[in-house]
Amino acid sequence: MPKVHPTAIVHPTAVLSDGVEIGAYSIVEADVVIGPGTVLRDHAILRRYTTIGQNNIVDSYAVLGGLPQDLKFNPRTASYLRVGDDNVFREGVTISRATGEGEATVVGNRTYWMTTAHAGHSAVVEDDCILVNGSALAGHTVLGRGAILRIIEAAAKMINFPMEKVYLNIDRYGNTSAVTIPIALDEISREGKLKVGNLILMCSFGTGVTWGGAVVRW
Repeated sequence: MPKVHPTAIVHPTAVLSDGVEIGAYSIVEADVVIGPGTVLRDHAILRRYTTIGQNNIVDSYAVLGGLPQDLKFNPRTASYLRVGDDNVFREGVTISRATGEGEATVVGNRTYWMTTAHAGHSAVVEDDCILVNGSALAGHTVLGRGAILRIIEAAAKMINFPMEKVYLNIDRYGNTSAVTIPIALDEISREGKLKVGNLILMCSFGTGVTWGGAVVRW
């Protein structure tokens, strides 16, 4: 059975599957469907016409399925937000539902949305994408599968660097921003893969297409 905090507001037409948890002061509006094992932390909000799959985490002050920020949008339009499985939406994430009648904003599976990330109306975010803190997708944007991993692969290809020599931990931690390289160096060292005298290429990129790189001898 679903577990709903007594201070949460859940509309009678909302469908809550087994194992759903709704935290304190959260709001679930009409015509919302929540899949098994999905958790809404305190103060999370699911707006009308949102469907979210199983084993998702919606953190505090996230608002999923809000009205599009489109001046032409008619609030009486029946449009949707459809979310897959195993996604994480951290604090303050906002995603708008679609702007056209019967259309949907779509989020795939295993995506990770860091604090205050945003996706506009009718956007499509495919599987395994990571949106870093404060990132924003405009309406009708399509973000392809595994977006950050693809950037790493593209950078390696540009310098003819084999991917088997690239150390990846994004599948375990997501994008850890400024501490990404120190974490990777620590893990490589602990695993015995880093030897005195090795040449190491380090490259980092961030918001606004900022980037930096260095080659060092260990």
